[in-house]
Amino acid sequence: MNVIEGELTPAAHAYALIGNGRRDIRILKAIAEKYDHSKTLRAPQPPISPGTGLTIVARSLAKLMDQVAVSRYLIIIDREHAKSLQEAEEKLREHGVNITSAEKLTEGYWLLKAKRDSRKAEVYLAVMGEHKSIEENIAKLIELTYSERVKADKSEIRSWLRRHSLRDIDLVKEAGKQEVEAAFPALTRALKKIASDP
Repeated sequence: MNVIEGELTPAAHAYALIGNGRRDIRILKAIAEKYDHSKTLRAPQPPISPGTGLTIVARSLAKLMDQVAVSRYLIIIDREHAKSLQEAEEKLREHGVNITSAEKLTEGYWLLKAKRDSRKAEVYLAVMGEHKSIEENIAKLIELTYSERVKADKSEIRSWLRRHSLRDIDLVKEAGKQEVEAAFPALTRALKKIASDP
């Protein structure tokens, strides 16, 4: 799957909305390369709205549903910003996106049916981290790939990557698909579902 950052266009299979930042988009790109390359996932950059967390994602989803004809969205957000499905639903509702149904597909991964005015969309919500953030997923990938334990902390991970002359995307690219799927279960399941959609 190709992830393209940039302008809004209907020439996309789905749109990816990131709740945090550059690391999340780099990880998304590296993982997406492991799936169907005939599909395009667009990530608006710079973000449509300023801020982080659920607020930016909800605001961006509302704007996209108004502006593009795409009906599939992938939201990637750290658990510290989306502690529960109800919290995510409330924030989306505040921005005019109503959730008509929500199905928990696995821990941290939901399929939401959304509606804004007359437009309908499928929203795949992938929550990163078991307790806090994507750094927990990265630490898990390091453990699975290199059999080394690293604290799930930005500076610890940065130090480990530096010692091994790696970037976060190199770590993902070098890891096997099985390790990536074990370390990033919510995101990889969402990407597989999007890749299998017509």
